[in-house]
Amino acid sequence: MPETLLIIGDVHGCFYTFRSLVERYWQPETMRLIQLGDLTDRGKYVPETIEFARQLEEEHPENVTFLKGNHEAMVLEYWNAMQNAPPPIARLYSQQNSTISQYYALPERLERLADDM
Repeated sequence: MPETLLIIGDVHGCFYTFRSLVERYWQPETMRLIQLGDLTDRGKYVPETIEFARQLEEEHPENVTFLKGNHEAMVLEYWNAMQNAPPPIARLYSQQNSTISQYYALPERLERLADDM
């Protein structure tokens, strides 16, 4: 296990910034990447950010750790509430949560939302 760490926290859907940090500072052969949670919420590119995290995890399973943050927990809470709500209420939930709204805009990823969190 590498002793050098790159620790990144609170990405909040800022895909391009996250990717830039990883590409610029992380050397997967010699370093461990730890992401401290909060990949989701606020930013405009949450699904892309999650997809990039999945890709990193698949390509470097021994040198990558992603922790679930409170924002991922909140998204799951919203998502679970939506699953049990009548359609008009579910639409309201999706409009109030930027992460869920972004997933609705990408239907091919919507079914993976709970797995992504």
